[in-house]
Amino acid sequence: MNTTSVKRTNLLNYLEQQGADVAPGCRDGFCGSCRYPKSRIEVNWEYDGEPIACYEDDEVITCCAYLTTTPTPLKDE
Repeated sequence: MNTTSVKRTNLLNYLEQQGADVAPGCRDGFCGSCRYPKSRIEVNWEYDGEPIACYEDDEVITCCAYLTTTPTPLKDE
């Protein structure tokens, strides 16, 4: 049986690579400085474990979240 290994991509790292205005802090889910509005995230993600940091229902703690699908690169127009 063939299986494909997919490298899990951290949401904070992905957003940084995309140039998003997100502030990294502890990178362990404690400080909450990487909170980011869910409405501004255009990829599917999920938590690996519930973050300890305080955050609102409309925010995600990006250092604790991982992409669940591989984003499609934008085409140059």
